Order: sequence, then structure tokens, then C-alpha cells
Amino acid sequence: EDISAMVIAAGASFVARWTTAHPRELTRSIKKAIQRKGFSFIEVLSQCPVQFGRKAGLSGAVQMIEDYKKRSLLARDAGKLSPEERKGRIVVGELVEMDKPEMFEEVQKMKARAEGGVS
Repeated sequence: EDISAMVIAAGASFVARWTTAHPRELTRSIKKAIQRKGFSFIEVLSQCPVQFGRKAGLSGAVQMIEDYKKRSLLARDAGKLSPEERKGRIVVGELVEMDKPEMFEEVQKMKARAEGGVS
């Protein structure tokens, strides 16, 4: 259900989640993701007033963006709250940011070792 948690478990080196109510933060994260080595993933929650908005009782896109702003909780603050306090909130921010070797680099090292080279 939480795709970011799945990607983190799979070993991504950079994972972020933002809503369309956070365009500046999202832009910064996209730049970081492109520049980072390893697998990067950014989850972007976008408003859908026609389907989800109708089910959630939100009348339009602007109201949905305001709802995103109200329910968003920065990842660095989420750990300070109990699961009950986080219920119904959207945890946003850069969830994982670490340096990891790229798969191609690791494959090259294994190939060199297999061929008797040093690496």
C-alpha cells in the first residue's frame, strides 16, 4: 500500500514523497534524484477532483490542494508523533538519502574479480 516503503525496502538510495501542493520542494528533490548515484524514486501525489475528490467530499482541485497542505506532515516531524497522531496525515519529504554504489559499478567489480583482476 505504501509504495515508498516498498522502494525503500528494495534498497533505493534516494526516496522522496511530495504532493502537488509542494512544487518547490518537489523540484529540489527531482534535481537531487537526478544527480544522485543509485536508484532514486519520487512519489508525487496529485489531486483528482473527478474521482477521488467526489468520494472524499472535496469539491475541486483547489480544495484538494488545500487539503494536501493541511494534512501534509514533514518526514522529519513524523517520528515525533504516535501512529494515532499520524493517522490521516500524508508524510512528505525526503525519506531516504544515502550514498550507494550503482548496480553497474558492482557488476563491473564482480566481473573483474571473476576474471582474476583486482577491484
